[in-house]
Amino acid sequence: MRRLFKILLKNYWKKILLIIIFTFTLVYAQLDIIDLVSIISFLLKHDAYGQIVNFRMDIVVSVSLAVISLIFISYLSVSVVRDFSYDLRSKMLHIVTDFDTMDEMNKFPVSGLKTRFIRGVDTEESFLLYVFKKILLLVVISIEICFFLFFIFDELAVVLAIFLLISGLIIIFQLNRLSQIYFKVKALNGKLNRLFREKIVSSKLLKIQSKEQEKNKIFDDAADNSFNEGFRFQYKLNFIFYIIIFMVFVIIGFIFFSIFSIKIGEAELFQMTLILLYLIYLLSNFNGLMNFVAIYPLASTSAVRIGEVLVCEKSEVQKQLNQKIAIDFNGIKFDNVSLNVNGKDVLCDVSFEIARNSKTLIVGPVGAGKSILFYSLM
Repeated sequence: MRRLFKILLKNYWKKILLIIIFTFTLVYAQLDIIDLVSIISFLLKHDAYGQIVNFRMDIVVSVSLAVISLIFISYLSVSVVRDFSYDLRSKMLHIVTDFDTMDEMNKFPVSGLKTRFIRGVDTEESFLLYVFKKILLLVVISIEICFFLFFIFDELAVVLAIFLLISGLIIIFQLNRLSQIYFKVKALNGKLNRLFREKIVSSKLLKIQSKEQEKNKIFDDAADNSFNEGFRFQYKLNFIFYIIIFMVFVIIGFIFFSIFSIKIGEAELFQMTLILLYLIYLLSNFNGLMNFVAIYPLASTSAVRIGEVLVCEKSEVQKQLNQKIAIDFNGIKFDNVSLNVNGKDVLCDVSFEIARNSKTLIVGPVGAGKSILFYSLM
């Protein structure tokens, strides 16, 4: 996770800076709209319809800023995700396909998990930037809300700022711990993938059955470990839910306290209530993000398919012919493979090797079809 953030900040810091600037602009415009709504409501209540005309330009400017900022944030986010995922996929593909021998490949920790990462990199990085945007938006809005409240009731603004700061630090600490558990879950699922892949490739004639029928202790242990780590991830995540729910109740308490205890004008009171309700809405949105985080490691890995792990056994035909099949896979190697489909050369003098630990090496001249074979094997 830290490496991804470093690459993201190093190569795309200009676009990220623009996203931050437009995020501040969007939040400022939204809070300005809340301010205008409170003023217009106050004028309508006192039948001062003629003065509303004076705020027409302010409304147009605020709405225009909000719409323009939202458009640019969406465009820049899509642009960063697209370019970031393309760069990572290209780098990983070059690393994997540039090895000449299996010994060279063994020096680089390429696992089944990382080969899947090449295919699903859009999902990983889209998710990373999505979390980054949500947290950034919540931080920016919290800062600006405290700034706005300071001019209405400074003591309340200071208390709210301290409360949000402490809660934010706790959430960041918990997210850091969650990221470590999350990658443990993915690593265990990568181990499961290697286990059944070694068995599937170990024979030419396969009979597929479920893990429950095989009753293989190795699979059982790996699946149990993955489930336990996933449960631990969910358990730790619940703590963040409790913090967010507590924050919402505290802010609701601030609203009731300000309504019944603070001696301020109707317009300021209405404005402050709207701002705090807006913060509650964002916290609820962040709570939805946490729910998404909870299901993401299960949806993006093979954890949801643990009960359907594929293994192979000796087929009845092979048993009758007394052919010996090595269930423990030792490796497969093909040299100078060529493939012609409908008069078109798909593969030309390509060699590939699959080792026991699921590492796959593909060697061949330029334009021989290495990438086609690479994606086909995955």
